[in-house]
Amino acid sequence: GEVRRARCRSHLKQIGLGCMLYQQANNDFLPDRDGTGFLSALYEGGYLQDPSIYICPSEAGEIDPLEGPFLRPGNVSYLGRRNRRDPLTSEGIAKFGSRTALSTDRSNENHETVREVLFGDGHVEAVEVGDLDPYLEVLGD
Repeated sequence: GEVRRARCRSHLKQIGLGCMLYQQANNDFLPDRDGTGFLSALYEGGYLQDPSIYICPSEAGEIDPLEGPFLRPGNVSYLGRRNRRDPLTSEGIAKFGSRTALSTDRSNENHETVREVLFGDGHVEAVEVGDLDPYLEVLGD
């Protein structure tokens, strides 16, 4: 229910903080990887090392535990940004606005009719599943 959604939002906000730390250490660029690789760069680089943060509380117990040094789709609940072709900076986020998506739940089933979405300015918002298409264009594996 609502407690799991609140914890999911907290996990996504922590991913957002990891993105900011990554940017500070990498000349303002977000990871130049796609999907799970985008999130794995935060983990591998030591910006967000708690593997439980990458699992939505609604999927706890359903996700394989992390094995090895890399995140993979089977042990992550969230989709990362497809960022390899055109790595995003804070200038790009400012240009495209606060609606620039960085991550979201992988499953439509975690929170009934919505998915929690992390945006480039660090806020997390519930988006109706029917309204996700513009965000899913830049998120995935």
